[in-house]
Amino acid sequence: MTLLASLRDWLKAQQLDAVLLSSRQNKQPHLGISTGSGYVVISRESAHILVDSRYYVEVEARAQGYQLHLLDATNTLTTIVNQIIADEQLQTLGFEGQQVSWETAHRWQSELNAKLVSATPDVLRQIKTPEEVEKIRLACGIADRGAEHIRRFIQAG
Repeated sequence: MTLLASLRDWLKAQQLDAVLLSSRQNKQPHLGISTGSGYVVISRESAHILVDSRYYVEVEARAQGYQLHLLDATNTLTTIVNQIIADEQLQTLGFEGQQVSWETAHRWQSELNAKLVSATPDVLRQIKTPEEVEKIRLACGIADRGAEHIRRFIQAG
C-alpha cells in the first residue's frame, strides 16, 4: 500500500475530508526533503504540496503525484487551502493539533473555510513502505561498516 493510500484510509477512519500536514516528520515522506518550511494537504481526491521559492524546484523534481503550489505574498497558505476546500467541497480538515501552536490553530480556524479537527497522523509513520525499508537497510549497512572500521583503531585505556 502506498503512502497516499494509507493516509487516505486514515482520513476515512477519522471521518475527515482532508488533512493539513505542517510538521517536519509528517511532511518529509511527501516532500522528499526534510524541511520545516511548507505544507502538505491530502484529501480523498488529491494531494498538494505548498512550498516557497527556496524549495520549489527541488520538491518538483522529487515529489511525483502531487499538485505543487508556490507560496508567496499573494498565494498564502490560507488562500491556497481555501481554494482546495472550495474546489473539492471539503467540510472537515484535520490538522496536527499537537504540533501547531494555539495561536496558529486559532488563526486557521477563523481563516479557513472548513471545520478544523485536531488529528494525529503520526501512527502512519510506524508502517514502512518497501522503499523506506530498503533505505533503512542501506543506512544500517553503512553504520555497520563504519563501526567495523573504527574498531581497528579503538584500544583499551
